[in-house]
Amino acid sequence: MTGEPTEHSVWRRELARELASFYASDSSVTMICLGGSSARGIADRWSDIDLIVYWDALDEKTVRSGVPGLQRTDMLPTSAGTFIESYHLEGLKVDFGHVKLSDWKNWMEPLHSTPEPDPELVNMAGGFLSSMVLHGRECFREMEKTYSSYPTGLAEYILRKNMGFFVSNYLSGQCWERGDLAAWFQ
Repeated sequence: MTGEPTEHSVWRRELARELASFYASDSSVTMICLGGSSARGIADRWSDIDLIVYWDALDEKTVRSGVPGLQRTDMLPTSAGTFIESYHLEGLKVDFGHVKLSDWKNWMEPLHSTPEPDPELVNMAGGFLSSMVLHGRECFREMEKTYSSYPTGLAEYILRKNMGFFVSNYLSGQCWERGDLAAWFQ
């Protein structure tokens, strides 16, 4: 982001910190990150809050019980041992994704070992790198080292895949001026 975060981002970041504190108090939680427009500082009044909780050993009982005092609107097991839970707070959607850190690292490994990885993995790495750490800064720094330096072959693959994809002036007009550096560099 090139400027100050929007007022909507600032408010959402504070709320995210407050909501994340429930999971951060669990000793099995290694890291919690805020993603999306709130983390990048470009949230507007329609933006949601996206949190990812990385667990050493995912405590399914804790996840299923939910954040105390909040009414959960959805709970989805997405794959073995991962969950997405949703809350709606006066029209604001808040999603918590839950994943074991070891599973996340296993999913991301092909970024460095496969010359043409799944584009979704590239998007996941970009989302991770543009996130805001709310808990577990040291863990984030270690992982950031891994995902911030793509092998040359992967960088060339991403460029080839995306050449001509963006409409005229997207990068300079929308990404750069809006301050969305994650999209600019991605």
